[in-house]
Amino acid sequence: MTSNDKLDHLLGFGVLAAAGLLALAPARKHQLTVGLGTLAYGALIELLQTQVPGRSGELHDVLADALGVVLGITVVGALRWRFRDAAH
Repeated sequence: MTSNDKLDHLLGFGVLAAAGLLALAPARKHQLTVGLGTLAYGALIELLQTQVPGRSGELHDVLADALGVVLGITVVGALRWRFRDAAH
């Protein structure tokens, strides 16, 4: 993989979690569901890769996915908080 593999996982899953959270309203109500669902998706991908010849699943990829999920949810929460305060 590229030297940016873990960064790719972090950013990709951050965007995925943020998009999932933005698709649901109110966001706070769905943070845990989106977070766990997105993380489960990442873990499943890594698990399934162990069944593909020439591929391997990595725990470090799942950890990078998890950090991305937390980052994505945090950014959406901060932006919603910021713009909610600006609207009042």
